[in-house]
Amino acid sequence: KQWYQRRVAITAGDLEGMRLHLNAGPDECVLFLVKTIISLTESAESRNYICSSKPDRNNVEASIVAAAQPLLENPTGVIRDAQVLIVHDVNVATDPLVKQLYEFDDPPAQLTSSDYHCRPELWRNSQPLNLTLFCNSFSNSVAAHEQDRYPTVKTFVDIREQVHLLGLLPKILDFFRRLLSRYSYKSSLEEARNTPIRDVIKDDPILEEGFAAWAQAWKEINVESTKFAIPEAYKNKKDIRDNEPLSLFLPEPVAREGICCLHLLDTLIALHNKLVRHTKRKNVKLSDRFLSVDYDPERTTMFLLYSHSVRLVGKHREVRFSYGVFERYLKDEVLGGVHPILDSIKQFTDHDTFKMTYREDVTWLELCNKLHAREPQQRIPDTIKIEFGDIRAANEAKKALATAIGYIRAGLGSGSPNESLIGFMERIGSFKEHANYSIPDTLKKCHVLDAWYLAYFYKSYRSTYDPFDSINMVTTPPPESHEWFTGKNHKIIKIWLMELHRFLIDWMVLKPSEDTEGSVSYEGMELMECLDFFKERTLLARSENEEPELPDLPECLNYEHSVAFWLALKESCLKV
Repeated sequence: KQWYQRRVAITAGDLEGMRLHLNAGPDECVLFLVKTIISLTESAESRNYICSSKPDRNNVEASIVAAAQPLLENPTGVIRDAQVLIVHDVNVATDPLVKQLYEFDDPPAQLTSSDYHCRPELWRNSQPLNLTLFCNSFSNSVAAHEQDRYPTVKTFVDIREQVHLLGLLPKILDFFRRLLSRYSYKSSLEEARNTPIRDVIKDDPILEEGFAAWAQAWKEINVESTKFAIPEAYKNKKDIRDNEPLSLFLPEPVAREGICCLHLLDTLIALHNKLVRHTKRKNVKLSDRFLSVDYDPERTTMFLLYSHSVRLVGKHREVRFSYGVFERYLKDEVLGGVHPILDSIKQFTDHDTFKMTYREDVTWLELCNKLHAREPQQRIPDTIKIEFGDIRAANEAKKALATAIGYIRAGLGSGSPNESLIGFMERIGSFKEHANYSIPDTLKKCHVLDAWYLAYFYKSYRSTYDPFDSINMVTTPPPESHEWFTGKNHKIIKIWLMELHRFLIDWMVLKPSEDTEGSVSYEGMELMECLDFFKERTLLARSENEEPELPDLPECLNYEHSVAFWLALKESCLKV
């Protein structure tokens, strides 16, 4: 008996849950429970309860479910039937309070007067006309086969608590695009982990809105049903603040914090497609510019106000909705022009648009290939001279050019390869962040990579900064290599200094890891052989008619001597 009482007894929390689900008051919920108990006691299975063993108790619970299940198909009708029973019960229906609660009589005379605000019609108890009432009415009052006639409404009702998240998708995508254009291929994982996102989004409206959208979506999506290996630190963390590291917001298909972005996108795409698939439109790619779901709760509620009807049941007003009209509203207004999004995982792993690549995970040559594939790059002609006023100007120009490279590589900014490089960089906002540049007006977008090399070279050449300080190689060249400088003019030495600098940056500072497919090992090779091979692989090799006549480097130089000989070339140039 005690076990049965515990099963039947309800708490305030249970009653609140029923009230929200049934969109009814506590009295109506109790009426529904009464009807459930009546159905249970009248069923054959409810007789002679024996609860002495676990199987018996399981049978009792199954009986309760079997009795309640038919009632749950139309709970509004069940409540209405219970109210009818009350009306016909002379012991209850004659009570004055019941008459007023169920609107059997007009309000008492003392509540009415000749004033319009006191007219009886204004004192009627009516259901709150809102989206919750609409959704509960559709779920509870419409038969399953009838619901299938309105597939968009049916899906909308199922996901109504999350539909507002679909409007965040464009902001999140713009957030990713801007972050990746700035940091992909240019930042290391350690740097990203040591940079709080607040320092990145400050004073940038797109990034600030994107971060807010990211945090809101993450708080409301489910991380349990995911195909991505979310780090343990973020599985139960819903409150994302601006002290989180930048690396959390850089999407990458690797089992670390950036994979949270892929789960976020995948979840929002699935939610988007669940609703939009009813439009029968063709899929679009995530990288395309597409319309998002235009859902406004206030506008939807306003539409319900003008699309419902009211039926009088006695003196009680019962609200009815036109589900066909709401189906058309969803398709024409909320989903107008919206397409499903291709949900292939390859768009996260095979393309750079929404994939972060840290500096240590890729070679500079691979970056050049991606940039060249997007917009073919060229060497800056000898007729155009780049002169930096000082080291600071060269360093600022290098940062600005790196930002421009990121934009072009990601396919952002558009424009012709022959567009003015300065015009392009000002258009994308690169020079707003990096002042004091020294880029000639005659340079084009197709010169951006070479300009970056020259800015890097100037920084290496004109300062005590040694870009190869961390490389463990021979520190002094062979003694016989010093004879090579005899009779060489400053121009030849300077050209070799720049060419060797390119090689060292590509294949030593930004070289691939040894286990990278297609990686090249120069160990034991003569330096001239390395440079000849590099000339075939680099995208910015001089054409035959532009290539100056240069004497070969000393035969005694091997790959291991390259840094030491570059420093010797630099020292020789600076003596002049």
